[in-house]
Amino acid sequence: MIRPQHKRVSSGLLLLCALTALGCGRGKVTDTTDSGEPAPTTDDCSDEEAPEVDWLAEGDLAVGWQTHAATSTYQDTQLNRLFVVYYPAQDEGEGATPDPTEGPFSVVFFEHAGGAHYLDYETIFSRLASHGIVVVSIDHTEIDNGDIGWGSTDFWATHDLLFQDTIDEMMDWNASESNQYADLIDPDQMGLAGHSHGAALQSMQSLGPMSLLADHTIRAVGLLAPCPDAEMVD
Repeated sequence: MIRPQHKRVSSGLLLLCALTALGCGRGKVTDTTDSGEPAPTTDDCSDEEAPEVDWLAEGDLAVGWQTHAATSTYQDTQLNRLFVVYYPAQDEGEGATPDPTEGPFSVVFFEHAGGAHYLDYETIFSRLASHGIVVVSIDHTEIDNGDIGWGSTDFWATHDLLFQDTIDEMMDWNASESNQYADLIDPDQMGLAGHSHGAALQSMQSLGPMSLLADHTIRAVGLLAPCPDAEMVD
């Protein structure tokens, strides 16, 4: 983990510190020399070799964001799938054109807390994107507030379906030359993050290296106030 320069920081900024390890030796997450030139980077992500970065400061990339709506089908049930993407952009603001110039960038897939909303964490998301990390936040309020049964097998399976389908869609868009997100993210630099109930969901994802047969492999995990669900069945 890259250590922040300030001793007292919020949990959201600690999350940024952990996940920005994805960008070690890449893109904008570098130190500068006294002359203002980029300092030499290294693939050694140990604490001793980590660049000194002020995580309390905004990064130098413009940030754009867009919300998306799709559907996923679990057995015979159609689920609404909502997510938002925060990314380095040509201009600042909602709907701004993504800018892959400094990329491809690391990507973090995020799940919100129970009782929260997938758009609630914009301060953290925009901060990460300004440092060159794409963030995809996925909504699961429909499942949390539904009648599936909290902690049941179907409960976890539907969450996992929304999450995996969103990852697959982002990867397809990234590989498509005609898509606005083309070549924006590095599939080999993928991280997970979550808050409370969302952190518990992340710990149960069937992704590599936890699952050797998974299509995607994670490189970093950041969990905010992880809270195990008392009624978890399996």
